[in-house]
Amino acid sequence: NFQMPHTLINHYRAVELTSAQMLACAAVADWRRVLDCERQCGELIQQLGVAAHRSGLTPEQRREKGEIMKRILQMDAQIRSLAEPSAARYAHLYRHSVTPAVTP
Repeated sequence: NFQMPHTLINHYRAVELTSAQMLACAAVADWRRVLDCERQCGELIQQLGVAAHRSGLTPEQRREKGEIMKRILQMDAQIRSLAEPSAARYAHLYRHSVTPAVTP
């Protein structure tokens, strides 16, 4: 864990860093850590919303924010593509372990 950023752009950078950590964990199928990172991202995003009400971004920071958001979205897509095969595999296992309900 790291110290909470003090400027608004640092909040975006912190979300990006945590997203990168989440992607690294997904790449090695460490799903427990992925969930930890996801929870951490949620907290950072909530704090980002509060920080956005207190301060703004310079034009240069707005451009950086746009680039950060693009990278976060790309990482999210990669995480989803890594997670989907695992989710399908677990769903398949779950379907076979559940006994169907008997109807009268």
